[in-house]
Amino acid sequence: EVAATLTDLALACLVLGQPQRARELVEQALAIQQRPRVVGTTTSDLANACLVIGQAQRMRELHEQALPIQRHRFGGQHPEVAATLTNLANACLVIGQAQR
Repeated sequence: EVAATLTDLALACLVLGQPQRARELVEQALAIQQRPRVVGTTTSDLANACLVIGQAQRMRELHEQALPIQRHRFGGQHPEVAATLTNLANACLVIGQAQR
């Protein structure tokens, strides 16, 4: 599937030190995503790419979008949900919203 391939390419770009390109690829994947069950994970991937390129506010917004999708898909006690909560907390710390 095209969206999954774009996400894989984005992860490779992150490893290769190309976070801007990674963000672009994940945005493309999200735009064409056909399966709602993976939209939360793709949104979370985009959020992580945003942090790497210094867009912590955007990262926070995207993790906030991904969280209810992942909770619905996995339930509240799943490792994916925990990872998104951790990433959301980290984004809040970076942008000075530690109280959140």
